[in-house]
Amino acid sequence: MKSFSYGLTLPGLGLPGTYEMRMDQAALAALPRPGAPAIRPLPAPAQWANVRALGVSGDGHTDDTAALQRAIATHRVLYFPIGRYVVSDTLTLRPDSVLIGLHPDLTQIVLPDGTPAFQGVGAPRALVLAPPGETPLSPVWACSLAASTHAPPRYRGNRARIRWSRT
Repeated sequence: MKSFSYGLTLPGLGLPGTYEMRMDQAALAALPRPGAPAIRPLPAPAQWANVRALGVSGDGHTDDTAALQRAIATHRVLYFPIGRYVVSDTLTLRPDSVLIGLHPDLTQIVLPDGTPAFQGVGAPRALVLAPPGETPLSPVWACSLAASTHAPPRYRGNRARIRWSRT
């Protein structure tokens, strides 16, 4: 396509216009080279470690921070079944970490209101911290990272959902 336009075309000042489509086409010598995929393929299911089998409860009440951090430290690919995984501190991913959830509405990593580590003023603190060099969204698949918003804004403190280091 050399040029394309669609819209109201006015033949001259004060004259009524009409809607027209104008295009100038040219044949391509070759198709353009496909770009890199926007999303990496999922790791093979045989590599997935179910966080429930690793001692994480996901019941929406138990603080799963320590169990999740141990799971991240010992397994590259973590599968999160349906559940609400409550955390009270930053989860730090490894350079090769992959988190896979069943569904973004049904699989949530939750930071409850009033969590002390995320209160106060200052720069936001990450709920999930990806290591330097990670591409945004590459380590997290179909998990929802939810910072509870039931408290008034002045009590929500300084929190961020995911932080990717730039250095």
